[in-house]
Amino acid sequence: GREGLVDTAVKTAETGYMQRRLVKYLEDLCCQYDMTIRTSTNDIVQFTYGGDSLDPIFLEGKDRPVDYDRIYQHVRALYRYDDELPLNGTDTNTFVAQEIVKDDYSIMDNEYKQQIIDFIQSAGKKVDAYRKKYRVDERLENIEEQDDENFKSEDNRKRLSTTTTVAKKQRKLSNVFHEVERCTRSQLLEFLQLCKSKYGRARLEPGTAVGALCAQSI
Repeated sequence: GREGLVDTAVKTAETGYMQRRLVKYLEDLCCQYDMTIRTSTNDIVQFTYGGDSLDPIFLEGKDRPVDYDRIYQHVRALYRYDDELPLNGTDTNTFVAQEIVKDDYSIMDNEYKQQIIDFIQSAGKKVDAYRKKYRVDERLENIEEQDDENFKSEDNRKRLSTTTTVAKKQRKLSNVFHEVERCTRSQLLEFLQLCKSKYGRARLEPGTAVGALCAQSI
């Protein structure tokens, strides 16, 4: 028993002193305004911190500043935009690809933009799969055709104006179909803005003493 205690004490002393030496050796490493990591003598240690200039403290996903799926579901639940029609998978991909290249998103690097595009493409495939599975487009088209037929005659127009009309039931059914994996342009804009905001928050700030942080985390 005594021998084990001695070994533990020695190991603790060695590792504790090792951390002190690391802190002393790395304490002058700092992120500069050109985003390079330099010593107090201005020697470059890294051109970009960690290869992506992102602070690990603010990463939500694995090596990513945003948990895309959580943000996507959050936006769809919180920002309804009920007055807008949902997009199909192809329109979703096209809209995001055109929007993300604008100057408003220039803060994000190309790798991060590609991650967003890849996620939206996978979400778009899911939208198309659901719409195909439940024949959403076909059923919506049938509802529109029935509405056109019902409004052709005056008798039908009077009948459809009552509270118990088939038209109201058809519109409710139409609304149900529109809710299947629903995502609108405004929701996608909210998603992109949140991704940009979280990316900006996760970027390493100039002046951060990254050396001391790294030494303490070992």
